[in-house]
Amino acid sequence: MARQLTEDRRRQILDAACELFGTRGYQDTNIADIAIRLRMGHGTFYRYFKNKRDIFDAAVGEVLARIDAVIDGADPDKPLTIQAHAREVSRIGKALYAAFIADIPAARLIFYEAAGLDDAVRARVDASLERFAALTAAYLENGRARGYLRADLDTRTVSRALAAIVFEGIRHTIRAGEPEREARSWIAAYQQLASGLASSRPGA
Repeated sequence: MARQLTEDRRRQILDAACELFGTRGYQDTNIADIAIRLRMGHGTFYRYFKNKRDIFDAAVGEVLARIDAVIDGADPDKPLTIQAHAREVSRIGKALYAAFIADIPAARLIFYEAAGLDDAVRARVDASLERFAALTAAYLENGRARGYLRADLDTRTVSRALAAIVFEGIRHTIRAGEPEREARSWIAAYQQLASGLASSRPGA
């Protein structure tokens, strides 16, 4: 019971910090703001986190885990046809956008606050985005091997370009007045661009 209460309290602090960092910004949020939001004393905060940077790093890890969850749920060897590939592209795109639309402060934490803080935290964000690019490359390589994507496809470069489009789309989406509508537009544009990679071979 005590362990569960400890985990619950840590979760409450993380959630509050993530929201404040994402809405006010890292520099304009301090530990007192988090403590006031949760109606707790500073001493309680320090039982769970060393300082503001410690909780920020934990919050970044929580948000990056959402990207990892989408990646871990994918199977790049699964699509056997260009139609199946298109369905997978759509599914992954919708899952990724939905994860951030559901929690826009968390998205701002990654795409604005973390990216502009320092080299260490930027490296963590970049590593997650690179992992998504690697997943995209694996899907492209599968399609090229099965013949439904172009044989001359530069999967390494194209995968990074497509991943950049996805994450730039998220940046725009979380600033939009109608994020769900904006997300649909970006996903549709991504699908249109990806469809240009199809092989011209009959029956592919």
